[in-house]
Amino acid sequence: MFCVIIYHSFDADTPVYVFPTYEKAKKYFDRTYENYLNEEIANNSELDMDNCFHEDEFAKITWSDGESTEFILSYTSEPEDEYYD
Repeated sequence: MFCVIIYHSFDADTPVYVFPTYEKAKKYFDRTYENYLNEEIANNSELDMDNCFHEDEFAKITWSDGESTEFILSYTSEPEDEYYD
């Protein structure tokens, strides 16, 4: 299993999305980062573009005030490890 974690430095809620395959998690990770970034650009947010980046399994959007949103793609466990009798 793989998860995508979206951490906002300005918010206590940290959503975690779980996927059965790396490919599905990666697709969600890439799409979500692009959607967040495009929304902030469309809203004329004051982004610190020098500190916004996207790598294979980590991405970050940073605003000029230092606040940020981080996107993390991580391995969690094998599916059978999730079930207990």
